[in-house]
Amino acid sequence: IESIEQSPYSFHVRTDIEEWNKNLAVISKVLEKWVACQRVWLHLEPIFNNQQMQECLPEDYRQFKDSQTTYKRLMWSVSQNPKARFSLLANNRLE
Repeated sequence: IESIEQSPYSFHVRTDIEEWNKNLAVISKVLEKWVACQRVWLHLEPIFNNQQMQECLPEDYRQFKDSQTTYKRLMWSVSQNPKARFSLLANNRLE
């Protein structure tokens, strides 16, 4: 995109270039958040799979399970339409 943007002939497609830059920035942010979420989940999942921890921290366990369910639903919906432009730019993906 940057190469095209630098071209002296790019003025004809300037709005397309700006839209692609904006979309790529959003896609990057979404992927960063998803990876961060996975990193935390990988750390917490073995902790909350322990029955004793579930009993000691019932509210935290409930929050973890709710978050896990939400994330799995999100990943399932993305798997139904794996094209990045549609999956990652859908409404509320950053929330």
